[in-house]
Amino acid sequence: MFSNKKGTEKPIEIFVALFVILAVALLLLQLFQSQLSDQQTRMDEEARAREQEQIRTSARDYCNSACRDASSRGCTTAAMAAFCLTYGSDAIREPRFLDLNLDGVKGVDDTLMAGIKVCEDAVPCHAMIDNCCGQTINHNSCKRFLENYWNEVGHTPAVQAQLTENLVRTGVVDPICVKGPGMDPLHWFVVGRFNEIGGP
Repeated sequence: MFSNKKGTEKPIEIFVALFVILAVALLLLQLFQSQLSDQQTRMDEEARAREQEQIRTSARDYCNSACRDASSRGCTTAAMAAFCLTYGSDAIREPRFLDLNLDGVKGVDDTLMAGIKVCEDAVPCHAMIDNCCGQTINHNSCKRFLENYWNEVGHTPAVQAQLTENLVRTGVVDPICVKGPGMDPLHWFVVGRFNEIGGP
């Protein structure tokens, strides 16, 4: 009888040992899968960042080429105005937008130009490079180049107002990245003009 009790304890011990081994194996498998998933996510993010950096480089090269073109035209008012109407995002064929905030979605970015939201499918060159023809390039200087050019060719204030409206390029998220009812003006030229006259 005593030996019979010993015989029944042995399978129970084996069963418990196997159960513990199985539980530990499952735990290790879960940890391994979790680490593998985290590593895959990290690698995907790094690959997306590298791809977007290549796209940004293409856009910057396109803008630098536009600047060289302005320089070859003598950096005239007309040449600088033409440069200011060049968009780095035009250089991109696929995915057709500059993913400035690396979220993988076409939309609006507010990190590139302080205080100005930029449509990721309509990124102006003056947001990509900060110097052309030895002059500082930003939305305010580009606004002046365009206004100087319009004055130079004799456009009336009414014509200039219409030209300002025509500057607003429809983006994929229009009207969010331009101006909508009850929204602040977001287009770089409009924001520059409002900042200068003390508007919103």
